[in-house]
Amino acid sequence: MEFIVDNENNLKYKKLNSVIILDENVSISGFTIDKDSSIHLVYLQKNGALNYIIFKDDKMIKSIIGNFDTKSNTYNQIEILIVNNQINLFYSYSNIINANIYTIHHIVINDKNQEKFNVIRYVSKKKERSFSVSSDSIGNIHLLYNTVSENFSYIYYTYFNPYKNQWLNSPSKLSSIESYNEYPTMYVDSKDNIHCIYWEYKNNTYYLRIKRMTQGGRDMYKWNNIQIPKVIEDIPKLEIHEINNLLTINTDNIKLVSMDYGMTYSEDLSIEKLDIKVRRKNECEEDESIVETNNSEDKVNLEPLIHELKVSYDELKEINNENKTILEQLILNEDDIKLKLHGILDELASINSRVNGLEEAIKNSKSGFRSFFS
Repeated sequence: MEFIVDNENNLKYKKLNSVIILDENVSISGFTIDKDSSIHLVYLQKNGALNYIIFKDDKMIKSIIGNFDTKSNTYNQIEILIVNNQINLFYSYSNIINANIYTIHHIVINDKNQEKFNVIRYVSKKKERSFSVSSDSIGNIHLLYNTVSENFSYIYYTYFNPYKNQWLNSPSKLSSIESYNEYPTMYVDSKDNIHCIYWEYKNNTYYLRIKRMTQGGRDMYKWNNIQIPKVIEDIPKLEIHEINNLLTINTDNIKLVSMDYGMTYSEDLSIEKLDIKVRRKNECEEDESIVETNNSEDKVNLEPLIHELKVSYDELKEINNENKTILEQLILNEDDIKLKLHGILDELASINSRVNGLEEAIKNSKSGFRSFFS
């Protein structure tokens, strides 16, 4: 599934092997999928019409929810989130006179009411993908944006607090290296861990960088640099998703996987890739061999070796998955166990206090009886 604005400004919906043209004269679009698997699409047409479509139960419901000033402003990106059953729109725009100064606006739509927030104003020479946004389970909204300062390009982080109903006043700079850091991706996993992913550009090449922040535990609200296998690309594109507690990052040339919610990553070694590596190794050994022969009897049959590697890999992967599951369960239960222990200790203290009180009362009663009958 994919929504694309082509070179002729047609908005296309790609699903499986079919392509549907949804509308014309479209400049930008964004979409999200809610917890009920409904698709929410928002897009801006060149005449300023802001359109909203929801795809639900094989039905498409379309409406116009706003009108933008496309004559005075340039709009370069729009995104949509569904947070607490409310539509949240985010868009960046610049005035035609100051083309490199952008402002990000946040609009919350609840029934017929709308509330508007100014998120941040920043400088950017990029015309696309200058910010990324995601939300967690309690309604916090996390946003990364890309700004240019003193000939360097940095990644900043800010967030929206739904209880205070406001955005953070002082964004945090996450990329401190004096180089160009671009194309941010914000991702929040099922455990509310926050992942900041971006590309560092140097020597005409893009290098993948990842930072992670947890909202619980000892490293709560602290950004940590994540060590990953080297990922180098000519075109900075990636996809990240989570399935069955497994985080996966796909780029053009590599696939990274994490079994601990992004604390560590490894290169994906699927059976298909294992076969390819074995074949390449065999081809290199054949090329470097001094003795060449056409005798089929002298050729080594590698099928048993490959089969053995597959079986061993599957067994190791299964054992690793079991160990990870046990470890994750222990980590998840740690805080609950601590709370229960504290509760038990408090209850014991209360019981001891009551026993001491009873003993004192009995002692006083005996003393009273003695004085009464003496």
